[in-house]
Amino acid sequence: MATGTGKTVVMGMLMLYHLFNRQEYRQDTRFADYFLILTPGITIRERLGVLFVDKHSASRQDRTDYYALRDLVPRQFEPALEGLNARLVITNYHALEPKTLQGNKKSPFDSKLDAAGKKQDAKEDFGRLINRLLGSFRKGSRLLVLNDEAHHCYLPKSSGRTKDNEESDENAKAAIWFSGLVEIAKRFKLQQVYDLSATPTTCRDPVTSPTRCFPGW
Repeated sequence: MATGTGKTVVMGMLMLYHLFNRQEYRQDTRFADYFLILTPGITIRERLGVLFVDKHSASRQDRTDYYALRDLVPRQFEPALEGLNARLVITNYHALEPKTLQGNKKSPFDSKLDAAGKKQDAKEDFGRLINRLLGSFRKGSRLLVLNDEAHHCYLPKSSGRTKDNEESDENAKAAIWFSGLVEIAKRFKLQQVYDLSATPTTCRDPVTSPTRCFPGW
């Protein structure tokens, strides 16, 4: 979808479809329990704040969320929005990169030297990372993922196939984003992974297709 044509509105409607159907048909496993939106940067992440329900405004007319501004929800269904914020995480892909652990020798490799004589930094494992990012979500529950600017998320080429530094940087970004989703898929039931972008991409070829990692993607 071209820039300005309403990707954010589509994201909101996709979540509403799952949210409302899950509440109506509680035994139906087709619908997600939780929602994760991933973006390429902080600016886009902040713009998507309109997908959280505005609970601070006194009236519907003053609300700044898209469910009110774009009239996505008929008034009789508005009570069903009550629990959405607790079921939604919006973050940029950098959150999927393991952090360096600080102090207290949290790893047997902390401060040790590698074969080249360089100090090794202890990194958090994906279990810790996912607890940090999605700790309020019940493990094993059904999760819907929406990738904004999804042309940045793909199974990257091997390092020997990159042409220049710019492509190498893009591959590094894709590797963090993609590998993070692979790890999330091991701990949650991914109902769907929706890719949204204004940029056409050719990365979904048979070699790099992620369908073998994510059911339904």
